[in-house]
Amino acid sequence: MAKAEEIYTEVLSAQPNNFDARHLNGVFKNQRGEHAQTLSLIAKALKTNAHSAAAHSNYGSVLAMLNWPEEAIASYAQAITLQPNFIDTMIAQGNTFYAMGRFAEALASYERALAIKPGFAETHNNSGNALWCLKLPLEALAHYDAALTLKPDYAEAHNNRGNALRDFNRNTDATASFERANALNPQLAEAHWNKALLSLSRGDYAAGWRGEDLSSETTLLHAEQGFGDTIQFASDIPMVLAKGGKVILEVPDAMMLLLSDIDGVTAMVSRGAPLPQFYLHCPLMSLPLAFGTTLATIPAAMPYLCAPASRIETWRARLPQTGKRRVGIALSGMASNNNDHNRSIALARLA
Repeated sequence: MAKAEEIYTEVLSAQPNNFDARHLNGVFKNQRGEHAQTLSLIAKALKTNAHSAAAHSNYGSVLAMLNWPEEAIASYAQAITLQPNFIDTMIAQGNTFYAMGRFAEALASYERALAIKPGFAETHNNSGNALWCLKLPLEALAHYDAALTLKPDYAEAHNNRGNALRDFNRNTDATASFERANALNPQLAEAHWNKALLSLSRGDYAAGWRGEDLSSETTLLHAEQGFGDTIQFASDIPMVLAKGGKVILEVPDAMMLLLSDIDGVTAMVSRGAPLPQFYLHCPLMSLPLAFGTTLATIPAAMPYLCAPASRIETWRARLPQTGKRRVGIALSGMASNNNDHNRSIALARLA
């Protein structure tokens, strides 16, 4: 590749407007991670020859890498206009739509590619993913089955098939799909994760968590996911404190005040701030694993969190005094979560 790049550079020195030299030199630089230079070279190449579908497609790929999805989609569309059977570009366009959460448009791109090349397992898998995100698990399952007919050792498709089966409460079949994915690719973390979640949802904690013990040294407990998960698994912190060691708690800044009332925590640290010395560390959501939690041993001390008195007074003054019990409802999660469409609900549905 280095020799070819050297040749194209020499060509550009002699012929600055040579389309192929600019385009292919840009491709080489992109493979080295020099995306900004790639954009510049391909943009100049397209000024010389605006009718190259490959150049428009490659330009779109770099734009997608640089997180400019709208511009990438426009480049892909131009490439497909110039070359209507450009399957790779249709798939890349679908992947960009998918990453943006525009699942219907992603599906349309994948289906267009499948109409030209129906025997492409990866595209069937991608179509299944888009359909699953559109809450059409039956249709998704058909595409996963098609992908596995074409490519039986496709670990990712087995994992995705498990997700669709779980939506139908076919939990035994879903577990078998996750296990098949793990057997084919032991490094596929998502399949391990999905199998564990399914086991936990069924109350099979022995399979969901693999227990181990914490020593009584200084332990850093840190939040790893959203606010709701942090609040839920904070109930396990007293079990660590009961061992007699010191506990350092690292959480997002917005959680600091709420969790500061837990008795026995040695230090509270905002996420990203310098950490004091510690001997062990454990994510909050892995505490049930560390303690071998079962349905019978879920921490049940209530309340395990209390609102600060100052906040109680502030809200008491803001809310009308009706004499009735107030109930708080969390109806919306983080929109950035890729499963938010299955987690958040419209306020009107609670009416």
